[in-house]
Amino acid sequence: LSDEHISAVLNQRELIVLIRLLHANNHLAQHLAQKTRAAMHWARFVQSHDDTYASQCVAALEASIKQWREYARHTEAIYERGLTLTLALPPGQGPWSKADLAGHFVKRKARMSDMLVLWQRELEVVRDELDKATSGIAAVPRLPTLQDLGVQ
Repeated sequence: LSDEHISAVLNQRELIVLIRLLHANNHLAQHLAQKTRAAMHWARFVQSHDDTYASQCVAALEASIKQWREYARHTEAIYERGLTLTLALPPGQGPWSKADLAGHFVKRKARMSDMLVLWQRELEVVRDELDKATSGIAAVPRLPTLQDLGVQ
């Protein structure tokens, strides 16, 4: 193989990675936009008790999960071995200072698709809370906590 051929192959690989990154970032932005829409619909439902907002909240969360799935697909094509993430696991409830967080960082190997479990659990909890509120069982729906999502 000539140097030119190797260079062309490398440049093609770089171009493919760049395109995947652009697609991934687009899906991440859409995911965050849908999560923001869900939060706005949630707030409108809490204020108005209009069931339309409850349905829109659920629809936005469902759309956010679809976007995350695509985000995961593109990032996992780039980072085939997964990513090493540094997570802060602070003690107790916040707010925390920098000193509180010192010594509470862990490294974990992860894939973006691993987060789908959390987003799906969030959707289940939101559906349950909105169902209680729309049926009159609860006056105001309760926002999901990290414990509800299984995060320890």
